[in-house]
Amino acid sequence: PPAWLAEYEAVQQGLLERADAHFNLANLYLLTGRQDRVQAALRDALRRDPAFFPATVLLAQWFEQYKGEADRARALLREQITRYPDEASLRHALGLSLVRHREHRAALVAFQAAHRLAPDNGDYAYVLAIALHDGGQPRRARQVLRQQLRAHPADRSLRLALLNLLGDRPDERRALLAELREQNPWDPVFSRQSGTGPHHDKNGEQGGGYE
Repeated sequence: PPAWLAEYEAVQQGLLERADAHFNLANLYLLTGRQDRVQAALRDALRRDPAFFPATVLLAQWFEQYKGEADRARALLREQITRYPDEASLRHALGLSLVRHREHRAALVAFQAAHRLAPDNGDYAYVLAIALHDGGQPRRARQVLRQQLRAHPADRSLRLALLNLLGDRPDERRALLAELREQNPWDPVFSRQSGTGPHHDKNGEQGGGYE
């Protein structure tokens, strides 16, 4: 591996009394193809701090996406949600897992809980809006995005998501685009010639759906 990676690993190895060091090592093992060490590193992180939620979320992803054990992943998340009912990231991770297995109604419940617990999190609001829209509640989806955008008017991703869900509402579209032009006259959205307006995902690229 490159020297900087070896140096980074050595630093983390010197901080093993901290949960985040084990978590950082788990990510490093994923990056460098040492999958056999990932689970143990995440377990060590959680032994150090059972409330270190990024380790729980990554361990659930590990079970589902690398081990093919989706039921085990969701069982872990549900167990932790029972233990930490006010932690939004666990609800959000559970919702994403449920979406991947087409359990959309249960996923929507999880996304709503995540948004309720962390109302300022733009990612959670975006995913909830998409879930509502795809679940046949476009008005509620737009409501969520409008509310979030009022609180965070400079969030370009939320603005593009709302534009994408507005449909035939030209006055609101014009107002949203005018505000975006004030924020950044050179935004790439203004170079597009589409007559229907921008169609973007959370990263500002063309597309849609969940992350």
